[in-house]
Amino acid sequence: MWLRMSRIAVLPIFFGALIVLLSTFSFTNQASAHGYVSQPESRALLCKQGDNKNCGKIIYEPQSLEAPGNFPIGGPADGKIASANIFFELDTQTRLRWQKVPMKKGPNQFKWKFTAPHVTASWEYYITRTGWDTNQPLKRADLQKFCTVDGKKQRPLSEVKHTCNIPERTGYHVILAVWNIGDTKNAFYNVIDADFGGKQALPTEPDKTVDMIPLTPSKPSLAPETQPSPDKDKPTQPAVKWDQGIVYVEGDQARFEGSLYEAKWWTRGDLPGDSAVWKLLESSTSEIRDWKMKNVYTVGNQVLHEGIVYEAQWWTSGDTPGEKDVWKFIKIINADVKKWEKKLVYLVGNQVLYNNDLYEAKWWTRGDLPGDSAVWTLVKSAATGVPQWRTTNVYVTGDHVMYNGNLYEAKWWTRANVPSDSVQWKRK
Repeated sequence: MWLRMSRIAVLPIFFGALIVLLSTFSFTNQASAHGYVSQPESRALLCKQGDNKNCGKIIYEPQSLEAPGNFPIGGPADGKIASANIFFELDTQTRLRWQKVPMKKGPNQFKWKFTAPHVTASWEYYITRTGWDTNQPLKRADLQKFCTVDGKKQRPLSEVKHTCNIPERTGYHVILAVWNIGDTKNAFYNVIDADFGGKQALPTEPDKTVDMIPLTPSKPSLAPETQPSPDKDKPTQPAVKWDQGIVYVEGDQARFEGSLYEAKWWTRGDLPGDSAVWKLLESSTSEIRDWKMKNVYTVGNQVLHEGIVYEAQWWTSGDTPGEKDVWKFIKIINADVKKWEKKLVYLVGNQVLYNNDLYEAKWWTRGDLPGDSAVWTLVKSAATGVPQWRTTNVYVTGDHVMYNGNLYEAKWWTRANVPSDSVQWKRK
């Protein structure tokens, strides 16, 4: 009797555990649903394959470019479309930054690979317009939809192929492929850098005869439907002090905090130095602004961080100067850092300049020459502009550091691995 009752008592526990296990498996299967464009190779896939360099952590998961859906009304903000607002290195946009795949107008096949298929609403394909600016971060106004495939609310196989007709293009263009999920509010965003051959068309105003892709409501100042076209023939006006309430169009110049800026397109209320709409023409060293994590910087923008002037090499947001290759070391101007003097006493953490290099004391010292003594740590070299390796920093493929006077390059993601003693680093 006791044995029979024990078996009866165990059965509910067994089936309950089984239900929990199956539910967990089902949830995991849905949560891990991801995919990417494998043909033609997407920007993210070329990063994983090593054709694109300095891509950040996307090399480990090209299938993970997931963001809110309902593009173009929803989705990633302008300038963050290529990265899905996650892997920001992908947002860098210049004519020469990315490897390109050869393509042609007319019927083209697109192949998606899914690591975990998901119920699908649709797939959509966009291409940059003729005359788009290849050196500006991708935005909605650049794009024209050319193909939609109905997902029929079904779960696709591990690979699917679509044939879409691409309109006539020449030169370099970006194709945006969007996978709209059917049972969540998210979507996956993949960009493809395509070379159609021929001469690159020069940047032009958007074609007002075709339907424009609406911009994210939070960015009304960039909406091309309401922006007046700049008068190309008007004479250049002397630069005046920037005013938040004034409308500026392409070519207009304004001074802000001592620096001279030029508008790249229509703008009103976008702060010079904090917005990609402005190009820095002249910078007053005394007026260089402190670097801020949330700000967007483009090629040529200069910032001040920890007493050092840096210049952006390409589009960036959130990359700390001195820790990422996107920032070029310019010079040290920290007024609080004095030249090293032999007679002075320095304590742990004190910084000095010696031969234009920035050093930091590890402990109490007096008379120990920076560069010739273990008491000093080289923080920044004026010759190379490369930061000193730090055990707490995260480094990804292509990052450079100085360690014990030698230059090293990270082969892949690494943290706390000493450059001279680990396979994660390559001595240059």
